[in-house]
Amino acid sequence: MRYWSYYGLHLGYSLFFMIGFLIAAIIGIFLIVNSFKKNPSEHERIIDILNARYSKSEINKNHYYEIKSNLEDEDSDDPAILVLKERYASGNLSSAEFIKMRDNL
Repeated sequence: MRYWSYYGLHLGYSLFFMIGFLIAAIIGIFLIVNSFKKNPSEHERIIDILNARYSKSEINKNHYYEIKSNLEDEDSDDPAILVLKERYASGNLSSAEFIKMRDNL
């Protein structure tokens, strides 16, 4: 009888298999959790553009909250929507134009 043998299974190999399985499971869980997250850097950058306009007094408080609520309504990570949001936050589009273009996309 071998020291590392138990019913034909080698315990030395099963230990390495178990460690590999645990590492694969941790990586899998990490990838699944990250797939549900939004791209915070892009959304935060757009809000930062809006905040900069508000801090420079380019827009008033009511207009700021209107733009911010319109930007937060759309949760898409589509690149076209993100470009549209950036143009809207920077003041290149009015609210009506933003809503019309967003609905067309």
